[in-house]
Amino acid sequence: MSCPTPRSKTAVWMRTSSSIILTWKISTKRKGREPKLEDPSPVGLSHFEPMAIYKGKSAALADLKEGAKIAVPNDPTNEARALLLLEANGLIKIAEGKGLEATKKDIVENTKKFDICGT
Repeated sequence: MSCPTPRSKTAVWMRTSSSIILTWKISTKRKGREPKLEDPSPVGLSHFEPMAIYKGKSAALADLKEGAKIAVPNDPTNEARALLLLEANGLIKIAEGKGLEATKKDIVENTKKFDICGT
């Protein structure tokens, strides 16, 4: 028996790594057409893994140099979580109200001109 895929018609395909936000974003792409079997639909909730900032070679986050590269995940929810963590540590400011929908485009203050890039 092969493993189920999103296109299987006889099996349930389950991922705990997809967040509800990502599922909604994918689902909104199907506007104007009938849902298909392979379209993602949330069936339950999972947990979030903890996220942390690693200071790299700097002694402390406050010692990060102007223009330092900061890598953040490139999927929508984890990118937002990483940006919120950077904001909580005073490294950037994000537009008010963005929350878990924040992207790099929502950074309104980056005084040290950090190069924030996706991984």
